[in-house]
Amino acid sequence: MQRARIAVIGAGWYARLANIPSLLDYEGAELVAICDTDETRARETATEFGIPRYFTDFTQLLRSGIADGVVVTVPHTAHYPVCRVALDAGLHVLVEKPMTVDAADAWDLVRRSERAGRHLMVGQTFHFTSVAQWVRTAVPRLGELVQIVGTFASHTERLFRGESALPDGRGGTYADPKLAGGGQGHAQLSHLLGVVCWTTGLRAAEVFGYLDNRGLAVDLVDSITVRFAGGAQGSFTGTGTVPRDHPARENIAYYGTKGMLVYDLAAAAAELRLAGAEAEHSGLSDGESGYPVDAPARAFADLMAGRIDRTPGPATPAAHSVELLDAAYRSAASGRPISIEGSGSCGVE
Repeated sequence: MQRARIAVIGAGWYARLANIPSLLDYEGAELVAICDTDETRARETATEFGIPRYFTDFTQLLRSGIADGVVVTVPHTAHYPVCRVALDAGLHVLVEKPMTVDAADAWDLVRRSERAGRHLMVGQTFHFTSVAQWVRTAVPRLGELVQIVGTFASHTERLFRGESALPDGRGGTYADPKLAGGGQGHAQLSHLLGVVCWTTGLRAAEVFGYLDNRGLAVDLVDSITVRFAGGAQGSFTGTGTVPRDHPARENIAYYGTKGMLVYDLAAAAAELRLAGAEAEHSGLSDGESGYPVDAPARAFADLMAGRIDRTPGPATPAAHSVELLDAAYRSAASGRPISIEGSGSCGVE
C-alpha cells in the first residue's frame, strides 16, 4: 500500500488524542513530522510518539519537502493563515473544524485548493459513521425540506471559563477569542451546522443570531434562525451549560413535505418516518464508534494516495457552515439579520 507522507501542525490535545495516533497506526500513512510553536511541546510530542522530526516554524516544515500533506490542528483563528501557506506551497491539507472563522477566508481556501489542484479536507468527524451516511441518503426522501431544527448542548462552559486549562493550553485556547474566535458557536455548533450543510447541500441565504456570553469573553448560549436558499427554514441552538453529570444533547430533526427524520448525533441513531409507511431506523454497526476520531486523518491519507476519490469531509459544505456561523456572529453584533450574497442551493458532494 502506498503511504501518504503527512506532517501534523499543532501538538495540542486533539492532535495527541486523535490525529497522531490514527496516522501512526495506519499502514497507508507515514507521519513524518510534528510542528508546534512551543519547542518543548513539539520535542516532547515527537519523543513520546516516535515521530522522526519536529519543527517550531511551519514554513520551515513546508520548505523541507518531507511531507506531501499536512493535518492542521492549531487554534481556530490560525487555521486560515496556516492552510493558505500550505496550499500555496503545493501540499494537501486536512484542517480541523471550523474550517476558518471568517467566511471570506473559507472561500479563499476553496479557490486556492482548486487552483493548486490539491485536496482540501475538513475534519468533520460526525460525518464518518454509517448512520451519517444513511441519514444523508434518507433526507432526499423527505421531499421538499421545510424546516431543520438542531440542538448542540454540551459541557463546555468550563473550557470557555478557562477553568480546565491543561499544560497543552486546552482551556486557555477555548477561553481566548484571539485564538478561538467564538465559543459555543465555533467550538460546538460548528459540528452540527457542518452536518446539516453536508447532509442537505443547502446554503444559508439569511441568518439572525442571538449569542450570549453570560459574562465570558466568548459566547456560551446561542440561538440562530436561518432562511436557506430554496425556502427551507432552520433553527439551531447551542449551550455549554449542561451539568457535567448529565449527558450532552446533540440532535437534528429534518421536516419535509413527505415526512420527518430525527438524528441523534450523541447516540448515533436515526429514525425516518414517511407518510403512510412504517418507521425506518439506523444505528451503528457492531464495533463501530459514534465519533470515530481516527477516521478523518486516515481518509485524508487515502485521498492523497488515490485510494478514494471523495471524502465525507469536503470543503464546499464546510465553507457553507462557516459562512452561516460567520453571519450569526455578525448578526448578534449588529442586532440585524445578515444576508449572504450569492447564496443558492448546491448539489450534495
